[in-house]
Amino acid sequence: MIVGLKRKDWILLGALFLIGVFIALVPGLVESYTAINTRHGLLSSFLKFAVLATAGEMIALRINCGIYYDREFGLLPRVVVWGMLGIAIKLMFILFANGVPTIWSYLSLPADQAFSQSRLTLVTIAGAFSISLAMNLVFSPLLFVIHNITDEHIRRCRGSIRRFFSQVQVHDILINLNWSIIWNFALKRTIPLFWLPAHTVTFLLPSEHRILAAALLSVMLGVIMAFTRFEGADFSRMATPILEKISEATQSTVFFGQIRGDQVYMATRCDYKKTKMISIGIGQRFPLYFGAHGKAIASALTENERMKIVQEHQNTFFPTGEPVDFNDFNKRLDVGLRRGFFSERSHSFPDLQVISSPVVGKGDHVLGCIILIGRFDDVKIEPIGYHVHSGALDLMKKIAS
Repeated sequence: MIVGLKRKDWILLGALFLIGVFIALVPGLVESYTAINTRHGLLSSFLKFAVLATAGEMIALRINCGIYYDREFGLLPRVVVWGMLGIAIKLMFILFANGVPTIWSYLSLPADQAFSQSRLTLVTIAGAFSISLAMNLVFSPLLFVIHNITDEHIRRCRGSIRRFFSQVQVHDILINLNWSIIWNFALKRTIPLFWLPAHTVTFLLPSEHRILAAALLSVMLGVIMAFTRFEGADFSRMATPILEKISEATQSTVFFGQIRGDQVYMATRCDYKKTKMISIGIGQRFPLYFGAHGKAIASALTENERMKIVQEHQNTFFPTGEPVDFNDFNKRLDVGLRRGFFSERSHSFPDLQVISSPVVGKGDHVLGCIILIGRFDDVKIEPIGYHVHSGALDLMKKIAS
């Protein structure tokens, strides 16, 4: 959801413009910055990324959700993460900026000309490109995965700086990362189309300005990601109070499952009176078209889209191997859509009931679903399903506002 500029945005842009003018006009300020950057390179790298890269994520949050900050955004954890990544990036810049010229010399290539900053030529561009290529092939994929791990850890900690320093469930997070999106968005598009040319320009700059340029690029990347369908806007903040209301009314565990690629990502959960009887955790992912939530999502699609997904996901929709009658299945989806929710017994735990309602955004784009899991008799399905459906409608109103 792209949110238009408001008064606070113009105030922020004006403040940034005045800061830029102040830096440019105050005598000796640029020289002082250069001196500090030379003497305390790692510290300045920490500060630049901590401020600028975190600002980029706040801008992305503003573009997608209409706010710059909320309690679960995790401002301090993100400052710490980006600061540490800034130190790592500074060290990698030194490593590759000094290592690649050595390789050129070893291969009897004109290293002296390629890495001279006296003037801009095709040879110097080739030298900068070779440093950028080496760094983006070797370091950038690792950096991207590390950032995804820390970002997921912050989400699971709900932005708490105290919980942030708890043990990171690296194995579980790695398993549940959307590797399809990481490959198709980060490795195939962002690195070759954005980082490779951007870092080529960066390595044409004097060494004392490269880290600042890299930090500024991280701001741009945050904005770019906000306009992509990489992971979509994070609607868990909007969903949490609604899930709490449903959980209290139904005495069950309630999730908001957000569509991310070809999976449903458990973005947030609420437990009745903190009784965690369900082992599904925040961050886990499940096949998009499976069980009650799969039918809820499919019900919000067009008939052609439904037929396509039934053909492609027959084994997950019908795990028992029952023959597929599309017309009958289509009618069942329409009945569930009119009712507002879908219900099924859990395949893994037959004593648990699962109820789900779709969450649809602007342009009839399906964003995800609300999923309720609990132990209750069949006679309670209708009243509990009503709470789930009402919660989904409330969430759609919040997203549209």
